[in-house]
Amino acid sequence: MVRAFQRADGRNQFDNMSEPRHRKLAAMGISCLVSTGKHEVLDRFAFEIANMWLDVLGEIKEQEEQKEDDRCVPRISRPRFLFAKPTA
Repeated sequence: MVRAFQRADGRNQFDNMSEPRHRKLAAMGISCLVSTGKHEVLDRFAFEIANMWLDVLGEIKEQEEQKEDDRCVPRISRPRFLFAKPTA
């Protein structure tokens, strides 16, 4: 089951997913496997699955902080005199 993310050379395919939404979707799928309680899945929980969750939660936290930073930065308005029409 969980071996779908394990490559032949021992590296994790989850780390090669560049699209955050695909990483989140994979983490949600693995979460469903954890809920089954099967020992094949739970044996990998402490290392692989927990690390996957921490990676995804870290990405979500970064996205939330970026959204908050974007809301806190005031917009710089352009000086009106640069765009005013000259008077005759």
